[in-house]
Amino acid sequence: MNVPPYNVSPTNPDANIDWTRYTPISGAGSVFRGNKTTYTMSANLTIERQLGSNVLLSIGYAGSLSRHLLAVHQCEPPAIPRCVLA
Repeated sequence: MNVPPYNVSPTNPDANIDWTRYTPISGAGSVFRGNKTTYTMSANLTIERQLGSNVLLSIGYAGSLSRHLLAVHQCEPPAIPRCVLA
């Protein structure tokens, strides 16, 4: 990947940079400020039991649950009202 130097920008272009890779195709992306905060809950449980002098029984569970994850939906102009309500 060819990253442009810090003193280069679309208003101060460098002819060696392909600026189409850095500018949005269909406008600026944004996130609704009223979205709920994304979070993840993780848990693990392990039970060990010694059976005899040289046998160990071990059983475990690990899991996670995430809520309020953001998703990106592709919306074409005729379908924008449906995408906003989805």
